[in-house]
Amino acid sequence: MRNAFWHWPHLRLDSAVPGHQLEPSLPPMNASNQAQSQDSDERDVRYLVLDAINRTQSDEFERFFELFTPEATWMLPSQIKDVGLDEAKRFYRFTEKFRFEQQVNIEEVRVFSEVAYARLTFDGFLVPKQDPSASSIRSVSRHLWIMRKVLTQQWRLDRVIWNTPRPTDRVTQRAY
Repeated sequence: MRNAFWHWPHLRLDSAVPGHQLEPSLPPMNASNQAQSQDSDERDVRYLVLDAINRTQSDEFERFFELFTPEATWMLPSQIKDVGLDEAKRFYRFTEKFRFEQQVNIEEVRVFSEVAYARLTFDGFLVPKQDPSASSIRSVSRHLWIMRKVLTQQWRLDRVIWNTPRPTDRVTQRAY
């Protein structure tokens, strides 16, 4: 089983620019069918990751959920139990009033035959949609998105694991 590894060190995608859409660069196609299939998977996963990022940064955040398998699962910060698609939609209801304006750092993407994953960091603000004079809320999170090729041979998001790191000014270290 061949796997692709994209390492985009310190690639920062400024998706906070209104109307800015992220587009992947496509790898050159190889002659063999297996290599072409892998290249096709790599391209499809790139599009999925960038489409998901674009949707999280849009005023129509609910479209983000269209990219998931029906049995998708989230591991949310500080939660004991995982949640499914319906509960995740309820969790993200705050996006009706706020829009994410963040830079996205894609740390790593790997594609295997039926599974892929991406490590991402989002850094920016939640900006009020209705009242532009209201204060924005700082929002930093690290994510692991696991994707799966479904029966229709399309790639879909299947698992989301994320956390909200503590700001470095609050971290204290003890000397022993």
